[in-house]
Amino acid sequence: MEVHEFNFLEAFSLAAIYLDNETDAAMRNVLGSFRQMCTSIWLRLPSVFESHGQHADAAIREPDWQLFTTSVDGAIVKIKTLLSPGTQ
Repeated sequence: MEVHEFNFLEAFSLAAIYLDNETDAAMRNVLGSFRQMCTSIWLRLPSVFESHGQHADAAIREPDWQLFTTSVDGAIVKIKTLLSPGTQ
């Protein structure tokens, strides 16, 4: 999973110079929700859960699907607008 996050960060860093504040915020929301999902999945693995995941904050341990899907959907709209400005 780290490889995908590093790829996202690399692309995001290159694209950030072209993003307005609103689109930049949308992309940061995607990154944050992606990190939350990765952490929650890791904490729910049996070996991790037994060692210390069960003591982790429940808000971190439980995947927040709504946050993830909402942030991704919002970013998709922003990126589509950037790539095809006249079609929205």
